Amino acid sequence: MMAVKPARANVRKSAKKPPQMRFKTFPAPNAGLVLSGNLTEPAPRSAVVLNNGFPTLRGVRVRGGSTKHATIGSFPVESMFTYEIGSTSKFFATGNGSIFEITAPADPDVAPSAAVTGQSEDYYSTTSFSTAAGDYLYLVNGSDSPLLYDGSTFTAITGVSSPAITGVTTSLLSQVFSYKNRLFFVEGGTFKIWYLAADSISGAATSFSLAGVFKKGGSLLFGATWSQDAGDGLDDKLVLVTTKGEVAIYEGSNPASDFSLVGRYEISPPLGKNAFTSAGGDLVIMTQSGMVPISEAVRRELSVLNLAAISRNIEPLWKENVSLRTLPWEIIELPVLNMGVVSLPHTGSESDQALVVNLQTSAWGVYTGWDTNASRNSAKTAISEPMTARSS
Repeated sequence: MMAVKPARANVRKSAKKPPQMRFKTFPAPNAGLVLSGNLTEPAPRSAVVLNNGFPTLRGVRVRGGSTKHATIGSFPVESMFTYEIGSTSKFFATGNGSIFEITAPADPDVAPSAAVTGQSEDYYSTTSFSTAAGDYLYLVNGSDSPLLYDGSTFTAITGVSSPAITGVTTSLLSQVFSYKNRLFFVEGGTFKIWYLAADSISGAATSFSLAGVFKKGGSLLFGATWSQDAGDGLDDKLVLVTTKGEVAIYEGSNPASDFSLVGRYEISPPLGKNAFTSAGGDLVIMTQSGMVPISEAVRRELSVLNLAAISRNIEPLWKENVSLRTLPWEIIELPVLNMGVVSLPHTGSESDQALVVNLQTSAWGVYTGWDTNASRNSAKTAISEPMTARSS
């Protein structure tokens, strides 16, 4: 007997659809590095790695190149500074106990003759100062007699030089600044400042002691002007900062007659005698915890001050570099590029890098393979972003 099987339905297999291509747009991380937030939920337009890119208002600009401007020899450069008066612009570098003018070297690979020799310390504090007699640049290093530059000649300032500063051992002066048309000097290793008569570059120096103001020890590191209206004015205040991070703020124009203490505040220890800058009328100090505006330091407790730091977004990176690197740190502003460059000292084992910040947005990035710290460079290198920008 023959068995009959039911007919199978004619089932038509459907062909597999090809995978669909989808496009995902990633906006440029012009908010810069943000390392202080939740890594699983990053902030919009931010990055956790941003090497050799500079965040701008519209996107991220790839780091430009560099050009060799000058060399002063095989030894390290410790300081660089400029003399900028009217149409006169001169550029200097220091190292090996000497000061070299590197404004326009004939050959960037050949060191020029030294303008000053015989110095025992190459790291300086400088300030420009003008009087009816001329325009000057003062340099102090805490070990040698201060140097006064008048546009053509460096003069070592002592108690018997011409011009002279009397009343103090001038070689002890470690930092110089101007406030209310008056020159002030910090005496290194003490809580004492010295000041001259108004509109003077020489004469009898008078001391002003802050030994009873500060409570945590250390010594006075630097003084600076806090100009709350983004310019010189009646509301300017004098800010004095110690190595331990204590801050005394004074108002008045003459320590002998009308100085009054506004208050004493605390920040983290600063990262050097040149580790500060002015930004939008505020005084910003680079500390172990970050870049702190003095306007926030007078309003907040030390324990929460880092929340108001300009460097808040890169706090872990900042503190890591503080723990790894030595002092001093510095910041250089390049206004034409809206850029600030924070030098990271290099002692041999750390990577060559610098931190860059947009001066308008406070967005951060990292430039790698570039040792910006003067104390480790034997040549001046200028960045091109996209134009060559010279800084001091």
